[in-house]
Amino acid sequence: IFFENRFAQKELGYGNIVYNYPLGEGNLGLGVSHFGHSDFSSYIIGITYAQKLHEYISMGVKVDYIGVNQLAEYGNFQGVSFDIGLLSQPIENLTVGFHAFNPANLSYFTEDKLKIPMAFKLGASYFITDDLMAAVESGLAFNADIPLIRAGLQYQAYDNLYLRTGFSGREIEYNFGIGYVYDNMIFDLAFAYHQFLGSSPKISFLY
Repeated sequence: IFFENRFAQKELGYGNIVYNYPLGEGNLGLGVSHFGHSDFSSYIIGITYAQKLHEYISMGVKVDYIGVNQLAEYGNFQGVSFDIGLLSQPIENLTVGFHAFNPANLSYFTEDKLKIPMAFKLGASYFITDDLMAAVESGLAFNADIPLIRAGLQYQAYDNLYLRTGFSGREIEYNFGIGYVYDNMIFDLAFAYHQFLGSSPKISFLY
């Protein structure tokens, strides 16, 4: 479960909930995400299947039902798309991931000229020491705007406690967070600060 109150504005709230279930040699997931408020909102309902293909690589495929709700004079849109993700650990301590959202550049059902956003991301993480991990991600969107690069550090301060910091840009946004692990539960709390738009609190829970 994840929730972000973007720039502390209720109209920019984003939430996401995902359930994962082992199936065969992989895992089946069902997720729902929602952004916005009564005048404008968007949602994605997705079904994912992922499994290990090789000793060093795993792959996931997700089918998305996407909806955009607006004021009556602008109309609503729905569409179907898919995601593809790859995760690899080519050497010890290094993990590399790739994600493609709507790689076929599909459109909404009722508006052929209105494309669903298409985006690609490439990221990597590396354990510098047993307690310190560095991560970096670069993204490219063809018909939407996402940050070009993100980078961060995670430090395991105690057995159950993690401290995190990072930044993202084009326009610089600083991030600070803390994570706590208890049995099979993970709690995360973070704050992002944008140089012009202010702060965004974020919280997540994993079981």
